[in-house]
Amino acid sequence: MRFSKLGFSLLVLVALAATASAVPIGVDDLWSSTSAEPPAFFWGASGASDESYDFVSGQYTWLWVTDDFQTGDVFEVYDFGALIGTTSTPAGGAGLGEIGPDAAFANPDYSSGRFFLAPGAHSITFVTNPNPFDGGRGYLQVTTPEPASIGLMALGAIGLAGLVRRRRRSS
Repeated sequence: MRFSKLGFSLLVLVALAATASAVPIGVDDLWSSTSAEPPAFFWGASGASDESYDFVSGQYTWLWVTDDFQTGDVFEVYDFGALIGTTSTPAGGAGLGEIGPDAAFANPDYSSGRFFLAPGAHSITFVTNPNPFDGGRGYLQVTTPEPASIGLMALGAIGLAGLVRRRRRSS
């Protein structure tokens, strides 16, 4: 099997990890969004988020997404219309109430996910699938990884490159 440099780069990135208006969000802010209390993104019966959430970063970032209203929703997460991932399937039943975004992210009864993004401009949107309640609220946050995380990801990429090289030699 032969990998191009672009194919290998995409493999490493994967291994590591209808909008009405745009909302700028900050990098390394608290859980961000349009609503002041609490910060959140919203969707209606269509399941699509009401807005896009835009930011620019000069470094790699983590996008954190969680449900925290009524459990049962799963989010497809898009960047400029391209699917970047899907949040987890909730472990519990539908209908649990608000517990706060940090607690919801850590609780398997709520759908959540963390997505690694390259430096540059991003325009994040969501589609809720399934959408059992014909609307709801979720939270998002953008953070930069601490140096130790970047080092671990680099070490993983080196290990992956060594594995590919070893397989090439044995073929």
